[in-house]
Amino acid sequence: MSASSILRVNRSKVVSELFDDEVVIIDMVSGNYFSLDTVGAEIWTLIQNDATAEGIVRKLTQIYEGDPSIIDTSVRQFLERIQAEQLVIAVDGEACESNPPGLAGEEHAPSSERKVFRPPTLSKFTDMQELLLLDPIHDVDETGWPAPAPDRPKP
Repeated sequence: MSASSILRVNRSKVVSELFDDEVVIIDMVSGNYFSLDTVGAEIWTLIQNDATAEGIVRKLTQIYEGDPSIIDTSVRQFLERIQAEQLVIAVDGEACESNPPGLAGEEHAPSSERKVFRPPTLSKFTDMQELLLLDPIHDVDETGWPAPAPDRPKP
């Protein structure tokens, strides 16, 4: 990932949903699903708005209380992990570094009101691969449904 690369959700492979302060992501190819904590959910929101790694670090440094070097390192490690899982992709282009929904105005909060930074976490679950890889709408045959898609390897 270059310094100016935009991070984007890999929409051809994953779907996600925000629940309160947690994001659940389903990898429709592997059948794995993931959970992001509060900080991870904020990073995911920024990525959905075409942010760069630098923009994400800058935003989190503004809204969280903590050592900027620790925030930088933690965020970059998290970004590497979600890229390794192919949940996001890096593309060249211009990022939208404006305030994304849900985080607008938080960068001006006094330090006494800023939240304490905790490194973002990505939890990976593989226990429902077979169920998530089933396609109950399209893969119906004489054996009944749902049936595994013929071109998908068994987990």
